[in-house]
Amino acid sequence: IEDTQRMAATLWAMENKGMSIYDASRFAIKHMVEFNRMTNFEREVLRKGFIPFYSFARNATPLVAESLIQEPQKWRMMQKVFEAQRKRVEEQDGLLPDRLLPEYVAKGLGIPILRDPDTGEYRFRIFDSWVPMALLTDIDSWSELKQFVPNNLGPLLKTPMEILFQESLFLEKEFGLGNRTFVGRRLPQNAITIMRNLRLLQTADWYTSAETSRETREAFVRFMTGFNTVRVTRQRAGAATKARIAKMERQTASAILNAVRMDARGEIPGLVQDLIKFAKRGRR
Repeated sequence: IEDTQRMAATLWAMENKGMSIYDASRFAIKHMVEFNRMTNFEREVLRKGFIPFYSFARNATPLVAESLIQEPQKWRMMQKVFEAQRKRVEEQDGLLPDRLLPEYVAKGLGIPILRDPDTGEYRFRIFDSWVPMALLTDIDSWSELKQFVPNNLGPLLKTPMEILFQESLFLEKEFGLGNRTFVGRRLPQNAITIMRNLRLLQTADWYTSAETSRETREAFVRFMTGFNTVRVTRQRAGAATKARIAKMERQTASAILNAVRMDARGEIPGLVQDLIKFAKRGRR
């Protein structure tokens, strides 16, 4: 099948772009990449243990970056579609203020699809897995890079670490002790952590945990397309926002305290000391 696709791409490039057979062949190889062409280190270490979908990311990311530079109109069209959907939901049901939008929804390119009139929940569909360049929004600071690395470990490394620390590296939340319900049965948490790596069992859990026909449909859509639907309420979003603000306040206070201690020990460079003196004079 792949050879047939490359042949079709070669003929298309010769006919529509006027390329020679050599250039058309290179064009086909570039755009119809062979994902199995990897070194032993890439195949045995990076793909299996460290980076999920490594072969796809390794070959597709350069093409996506090139497309972003050479054909930005394609990405602008996608943005227009997202904005049109957001406007449609806003006109019908209203939207959560941006300050209440959970961070994982914003970074996951969450698009509002509806508001449940009975529960008041806003439902967002997460599109980041369908937009390769969304990866760049996850690593726009050092702190987020440190979080990005453990979040994207392969299951051979990630699962033992989660069992060892009894904590979800993605949610940054402790599992807790005791049994939990998975695929309709009470099972130990460590067993659930291992079984969630099997897509068939994860999908079965989505179906068995669905309480309404709508949740069942969402589970089916998630399985077939990869689109994840998340639910957000004003109360839950407000609590999450307060928690983020409190965390920022703690981090700021800690940074100020560290700066004062470094200043007392004479460890701050002269330029920074001058800035501190200037700030003190302005405060007076």
